[in-house]
Amino acid sequence: MDQARHQVLLWPIVVVTLMLTIVACVPPMPTATPTLTTSATPTPIATLASTQQRTPSPTPGLPFAPLKLVATVEEAWDGLIVTLVWLAYSDNETSFVVERSEKTETGPWQQLAVLPANSRRFVDRGLSRETVYFYRVKGRNSFGDSPYSPPNWVSTVDPRGPKSTPSASPP
Repeated sequence: MDQARHQVLLWPIVVVTLMLTIVACVPPMPTATPTLTTSATPTPIATLASTQQRTPSPTPGLPFAPLKLVATVEEAWDGLIVTLVWLAYSDNETSFVVERSEKTETGPWQQLAVLPANSRRFVDRGLSRETVYFYRVKGRNSFGDSPYSPPNWVSTVDPRGPKSTPSASPP
């Protein structure tokens, strides 16, 4: 009698387990295929390009030109320094190239550094007084170089004039 009682008690468990197994193996019913709808007035490509705020790249695959290059000059313990910061809208650069020109934005340009990807800052040290420096930055990857950022400049000329030796009495 105990054996018959155990069989009766186990029967619902086997049935429920079997039902769960069958439900789990049945593929879902197919749903209706979604249809693509378009608006009556498409957005012009010029509008899309202007909202991206990126500099157009002449060749697919090249990084975009860095933008909003800011250069600030300050006195440091080891002399004058210029700190450069910029925005980069590309995610495919492998490096950035920083260049400097003295006294003119047309060059000649001297390469100062090749920085790793995702760099957004560079410090130029050991600068001379009474000089104007121009800077520009470009991105680089396996396809080539991006266009240059618009150049920016700093002046190390003291706006208060040349330093003089203090006199014994004020003028």
